Amino acid sequence: MILDGFHKGNHAWCLSNLPEVDPDSEDNAVLMAGKNTQACEQLNSWINERTAPGREMTPGHFGVYWWALFTEHNEWLVHQAECNRRRYARGNMKHDPDVSRPSRPTEGTTA
Repeated sequence: MILDGFHKGNHAWCLSNLPEVDPDSEDNAVLMAGKNTQACEQLNSWINERTAPGREMTPGHFGVYWWALFTEHNEWLVHQAECNRRRYARGNMKHDPDVSRPSRPTEGTTA
């Protein structure tokens, strides 16, 4: 487990007591290269917004609930990707959505 760079400042205790989770350590920087942590953070936020109803469910209902939510979410992501491809084809987007771009350096680092 590695801390997300977005939340590193909120985890002073973790960084002090669990140095292996520091995203800026040499070992973790290699592991994190090319990873879209922003996408992970967005999915985590989406999940957190939907956990309250599951607290009162039976295990079977809980499984069906999350299966249905993730199925719907994945369909939405596919639809969004198709929309972005059409926008790019019409010249309304600067960057091809199917070509990954290198992430921008975080504040305080060099390119």
